[in-house]
Amino acid sequence: MFIAERVGWIKASCTVALSVKAKTMVSQGIDVIDLGIGEPDLPTPMYIKQAGCDAIMHDKTKYTLMSGIVNLRKAICSRINKTLNSDYKISNCLVGPGAKYLIFESLMATINLGDEVIIPAPYWVSYSDMVLLFGGKPVIIQTDANNNFKLTAQQLSSAITAKTKWLLLNSPCNPTGSIYSVEELKAIAEVVLREKIWVMTDDIYEHLRYNNEEFTNIVKVCPAIKSQTLIVNGFSKGYCMTGWRLGYGLGPEELINAMIKLQTQSTSSICQIVQEAGAVALDNDDGVDIANMVNIYQKRRDLAFDLLNKIPGIKPYLPEGAFYIFADIKDLLDKTANSKKINNDEEFVSYILEDYHVSLVHGTAFGTPGYFRISFATSEDNLKEAIKRIAIGVSYLS
Repeated sequence: MFIAERVGWIKASCTVALSVKAKTMVSQGIDVIDLGIGEPDLPTPMYIKQAGCDAIMHDKTKYTLMSGIVNLRKAICSRINKTLNSDYKISNCLVGPGAKYLIFESLMATINLGDEVIIPAPYWVSYSDMVLLFGGKPVIIQTDANNNFKLTAQQLSSAITAKTKWLLLNSPCNPTGSIYSVEELKAIAEVVLREKIWVMTDDIYEHLRYNNEEFTNIVKVCPAIKSQTLIVNGFSKGYCMTGWRLGYGLGPEELINAMIKLQTQSTSSICQIVQEAGAVALDNDDGVDIANMVNIYQKRRDLAFDLLNKIPGIKPYLPEGAFYIFADIKDLLDKTANSKKINNDEEFVSYILEDYHVSLVHGTAFGTPGYFRISFATSEDNLKEAIKRIAIGVSYLS
């Protein structure tokens, strides 16, 4: 085989692999409840779907500018500038096939062999492997559950070396649902400015905040950091558009132009139909669909948290945002059930899937062993039945 060595540096996405396993079991007639995949179960709002249909009927089906259609980039800049009180121009904006690809592309454009990227754990499963793929070194900082799994300015300062290039921040966070406060972001921004490193703020869960938690990010609390920041966001979570594959990045022109250059040799332009729908999503968003979605998810969050909290040996953490619950299961490890020894969180997740047909994601995938993550982006009936099955599985551990 002539497979490149770099492919061996990374693992396949754990969340994708677990989802495939769950779907395979379903295809075999097994009743699996999938709480592993991070995808809204709600439909794309009707006005956005109609915009996609209108784009087709008006023959908006051609190649576009590599950076994205002008009306979409204007809509993105307008919304971000209003939200962050910033002054981004369309020359600072790039549209790509999902936020995930823009993170991938930005690291491809900036990482040299040996460059270090600071990643607070728990972290989204793909961050570390993307850094490795381009010859970088992920510097993982374990956060404290007592601090709601958030990086402190002191931890950041201690981890920075002469090789540090990026800090990756995700708020609201996948998998913990934690949200950084204004004060926490200001303290981190002071370190970033002093040490002259770059920060990538992954804002994909921006709209999913509970108890009227205000959205902010590091550029809003510290405008001076704008020239050292890449904002990554998209339409998949807030607008229920996962399959549309539409994301965007906002940053200094030099970085955006480098990413555009890579895009000319990779994806080329993004589907015009999807871009037109994205522009309509932003221009016609009255907040109602998002508010309704948040209300639905908050009820599910509270239900799932209460049910998990009643299971001996499971300690869930109440998320402030996103649609996940991260739960401590260290007290359930090194036990046996159904003749199976459960040594670690990966074996616990396999046990629950194989014996009780509920798909979870183990904490090791997020860089933090001894936990699991569930997604509550599913019906209340599914959540009740799934957590009932988990409780039964736990009851047999001894």
